[in-house]
Amino acid sequence: MVSKMFDKILKEIPLETRVTVTIQAHFLMEYGGTILMPLDENGEDLPEAVEANRKCMEKCNPLLKEVLNEIKQWKNDGMP
Repeated sequence: MVSKMFDKILKEIPLETRVTVTIQAHFLMEYGGTILMPLDENGEDLPEAVEANRKCMEKCNPLLKEVLNEIKQWKNDGMP
């Protein structure tokens, strides 16, 4: 039951979104970023974490752009 529900939810999420989240999460984990943003004592984002995440996103953007372009081309080709 849970598996069918999970499959249904995933199928409702566009492929581009799933790929984007997967690639970004990989780069965050690989290069020292964080998915959950730590806060300082005032409830503000820690600048070090923000900078680490920014660097991770810079590293993943070329790959992400290439993959999303391939998906777009695949769709334009009729999804063979």
